[in-house]
Formats: sequence, C-alpha cells, structure tokens
Amino acid sequence: MNFPPRVTLIDVSPRDGLQNEPEILTPAQRAELVERVTAAGVPEIEFGSFVSPKAVPQMAGAGEVFQAVRRQPQVRYHGLVPNLKGYENALAAGVSSVRLVVAASAPLHEANFRRTIDESLADHRTIVERARQDGVAIEAVIGGSFGDPFVGPTPVAAVMHCVDHYYACGVRAITVADTVGMGTPKQVIAVITTIQRSYPDVTLGTHFHDTRSTGFANVLAALDLGVLRHDASLGGTGGCPFAPRAGGNICLEDLVHLLTGMGIETGIDLEALIEAARWLQGVLGKELPSRMLKAGPVYPVFKPVSTATSVVS
Repeated sequence: MNFPPRVTLIDVSPRDGLQNEPEILTPAQRAELVERVTAAGVPEIEFGSFVSPKAVPQMAGAGEVFQAVRRQPQVRYHGLVPNLKGYENALAAGVSSVRLVVAASAPLHEANFRRTIDESLADHRTIVERARQDGVAIEAVIGGSFGDPFVGPTPVAAVMHCVDHYYACGVRAITVADTVGMGTPKQVIAVITTIQRSYPDVTLGTHFHDTRSTGFANVLAALDLGVLRHDASLGGTGGCPFAPRAGGNICLEDLVHLLTGMGIETGIDLEALIEAARWLQGVLGKELPSRMLKAGPVYPVFKPVSTATSVVS
C-alpha cells in the first residue's frame, strides 16, 4: 500500500457528532466545542447544520454558533445545508463555506429530507449558482454512498448519479459518506475508483461511521487510493436520527493516533484533542466510544515511523 505524507482531517462533532445526542447543547457550548477543537490544530470543522429545529433540535441556533466562535483565519468552518432555505440562513449568518448534502439511496434520502433525490439535486443546482454569485465555497456530501439500512448496499451507479449532477453544476469537492457504517473496503475501492476515472479533477473526501468496526479499514483503503480529506468526530460521537442503528462516526483522536503511527502528518496536537474529547464527555455526561480516552496514546513511548510510504503488498 502507498500512503500519503499528509492528510486533512475535518471534525464533524459539532454537527454529526451532536445531532443524535439526547443531551442538547446550547449554542454557547457548541461554540466552545468548536474552539477547543480549533485550539488542537484541526484545520476544518463542520460547525453545524442549517435545518429545521423541529426536525433536529440539537442543531437549533447554528447561526448563533458560527457567530459566537472566535474564528481563526487558518481554519475553514463549514455549515451543512440540505436546501435553499438552509443556504439562505447560512448566508445570513455570514457563513462562507457550505456543504450540500444528499443521500444516494432513495429510501434513506426521503427519510432524511422528505423529498426525492432529484428534487434535492435541482434545489442544489440553484444553490451552487447562488453561491457562485455570493462568493461562498461549495462542497457536496453524498450520504448512503455504501449502504442504506432500508434496502441494503447502494449501487455505484446511484452514487454516480449524484456525482454527475454536482460535477455538471461545477462542484469540484465531493465527499462520499457511509451514513450508517455499512461499507467495506471493497465497496470503498469500487466507488472511489469509479469517481476518479470519470472525474480526475474532483477533490474527494470520505465520511465513515464505525458502526460495525469497518470505519478505519475504509479510511486505509481510501488513503491507498490517494484520498487526502477525511471526516471524523471528536470522541467518536455521532449518528443519524433518521436511520435505524446509525452508530457514531470514526473517532477523530483515534484516527489522529493511527495516522501518527503511520508517519502521516495531520498538524493536530493529539494530547490537546484528547483533552477536548474529555471535556465533551463531561458535557454530555456519558462515556464516549473514544479508545484514546480509555487506553491513551502509545506515543511518545512508541516512536512513529518516519515515512508514510509502504511497499508491503
């Protein structure tokens, strides 16, 4: 396998990490979470989603969160947006980087958004056109790229239907997401290589859940294919309120620990990240899935390897 020397990690704990939690944090607490993660050196953060608070009460006040954060110039702050109304609310809050979200599988998409995939994609075309005029950066996140809990594995063609649409709109940054942790490395390879062959100029990212302990294996498969952007969630928090048995995201500090041991740079202070996860565990009042909180890192007792390239077959 061939591994890159450096990757970019995006923390999604203020959004995906909290949206399924029974404990609803205030905008001030969520802003503090963003700042603690920022202080650890995380370069990009998905700070919240602009959705109806009736549907996802944990995300109420996303604009307040963004405005409360003492933003750093070197950090990108993404707001997740499902529709035009969400985009307009994000724009009103001053957000300059938006992630559009769709699900590749119809049952999962309709459970989340109460409309068809094509209806959402048409809406997103309008948002992309607006964002171009507004000077707002746009990315796309395709949920359910590897499986749907209602119908099973997602065909690659279904993912490509969404990719084709976004590419035609001019979107060049796309993240494939395993919303409920159903994917395997074989599926990851199939989806990513298909996109790479069709659109080599697209910057790809991944968003994996560790529901069935395949998340980290899936990251390694994506790394070997040259994917350099990966979502993860502080403490291993997360889940989808509209999908059954949707476990947490891959844990950010566990992923940093893994990559550090492989000699892959992230620019993130692992000890500071662990402290942030410990704080979040206290705020949520429950034990989080994080292995780093349970076992602690092996570094610097074990010195990470000095190269990120492996020739092991």
